[in-house]
Amino acid sequence: MTEYLTTAVHSPWGEFTVITAPQGLVFVGSPGRVGLNEWQQFAPQWRTAAAAPMSSDQAAALQKAFTAYFTGAQHTVQWPLAPFSTGTPQQQ
Repeated sequence: MTEYLTTAVHSPWGEFTVITAPQGLVFVGSPGRVGLNEWQQFAPQWRTAAAAPMSSDQAAALQKAFTAYFTGAQHTVQWPLAPFSTGTPQQQ
Protein backbone atom coordinates (compact mmCIF):
# COMPACT_ATOMS: atom_id res chain seq x y z
CA MET A 1 0.00 0.00 0.00
CA THR A 2 1.37 3.41 -0.98
CA GLU A 3 1.70 6.00 1.76
CA TYR A 4 0.45 9.36 0.50
CA LEU A 5 1.24 12.69 2.13
CA THR A 6 -0.47 16.03 1.60
CA THR A 7 0.06 19.72 2.14
CA ALA A 8 -1.38 22.99 0.91
CA VAL A 9 0.99 25.05 -1.24
CA HIS A 10 0.65 28.82 -1.54
CA SER A 11 0.74 30.31 -5.03
CA PRO A 12 -0.02 33.64 -6.71
CA TRP A 13 -3.46 32.14 -7.57
CA GLY A 14 -4.31 30.86 -4.08
CA GLU A 15 -3.64 27.67 -2.16
CA PHE A 16 -3.82 24.24 -3.70
CA THR A 17 -3.39 20.68 -2.52
CA VAL A 18 -0.25 18.71 -3.31
CA ILE A 19 -0.04 14.94 -2.81
CA THR A 20 3.24 13.04 -2.69
CA ALA A 21 4.29 9.42 -2.28
CA PRO A 22 7.74 8.09 -1.34
CA GLN A 23 8.54 7.94 -5.09
CA GLY A 24 7.72 11.62 -5.70
CA LEU A 25 4.98 14.06 -6.63
CA VAL A 26 1.62 12.44 -7.38
CA PHE A 27 -0.95 15.22 -7.71
CA VAL A 28 -1.22 19.03 -7.81
CA GLY A 29 -4.74 20.33 -7.35
CA SER A 30 -6.49 23.39 -8.69
CA PRO A 31 -5.98 26.74 -6.95
CA GLY A 32 -8.65 27.37 -4.34
CA ARG A 33 -9.59 23.69 -4.01
CA VAL A 34 -7.67 22.68 -0.90
CA GLY A 35 -8.49 19.21 0.42
CA LEU A 36 -8.46 15.62 -0.73
CA ASN A 37 -11.74 15.62 -2.66
CA GLU A 38 -10.28 16.74 -6.02
CA TRP A 39 -7.39 14.23 -5.76
CA GLN A 40 -9.67 11.34 -4.85
CA GLN A 41 -11.92 12.08 -7.82
CA PHE A 42 -9.04 12.49 -10.29
CA ALA A 43 -8.25 8.79 -10.76
CA PRO A 44 -10.10 5.58 -9.80
CA GLN A 45 -7.15 4.19 -7.81
CA TRP A 46 -7.36 7.16 -5.41
CA ARG A 47 -11.12 7.14 -4.75
CA THR A 48 -10.70 5.48 -1.36
CA ALA A 49 -7.11 6.51 -0.67
CA ALA A 50 -6.11 8.58 2.32
CA ALA A 51 -3.24 11.03 2.75
CA ALA A 52 -1.56 12.06 5.98
CA PRO A 53 -0.27 15.58 6.58
CA MET A 54 3.34 16.11 5.50
CA SER A 55 5.98 16.89 8.08
CA SER A 56 6.65 20.60 8.39
CA ASP A 57 10.18 20.13 6.99
CA GLN A 58 8.94 18.34 3.87
CA ALA A 59 6.08 20.83 3.41
CA ALA A 60 8.55 23.74 3.65
CA ALA A 61 10.87 22.11 1.07
CA LEU A 62 7.96 21.51 -1.29
CA GLN A 63 6.74 25.10 -0.86
CA LYS A 64 10.26 26.32 -1.65
CA ALA A 65 10.34 24.24 -4.86
CA PHE A 66 6.97 25.62 -6.00
CA THR A 67 7.89 29.20 -5.03
CA ALA A 68 11.04 28.97 -7.17
CA TYR A 69 8.84 27.92 -10.08
CA PHE A 70 6.21 30.63 -9.47
CA THR A 71 8.83 33.39 -9.25
CA GLY A 72 10.60 32.25 -12.41
CA ALA A 73 13.78 31.17 -10.63
CA GLN A 74 13.16 27.62 -12.01
CA HIS A 75 11.38 26.62 -15.22
CA THR A 76 10.08 23.40 -13.70
CA VAL A 77 9.19 22.34 -10.16
CA GLN A 78 12.32 20.70 -8.83
CA TRP A 79 10.66 17.69 -7.23
CA PRO A 80 10.64 14.09 -8.51
CA LEU A 81 7.49 12.88 -10.26
CA ALA A 82 6.19 9.52 -9.04
CA PRO A 83 6.43 7.00 -11.89
CA PHE A 84 2.81 5.93 -11.36
CA SER A 85 1.39 9.45 -11.61
CA THR A 86 -1.57 9.78 -13.90
CA GLY A 87 -2.72 12.49 -16.26
CA THR A 88 -1.90 13.89 -19.65
CA PRO A 89 1.71 14.74 -20.57
CA GLN A 90 0.89 18.40 -19.88
CA GLN A 91 -0.54 17.55 -16.46
CA GLN A 92 2.55 15.52 -15.63
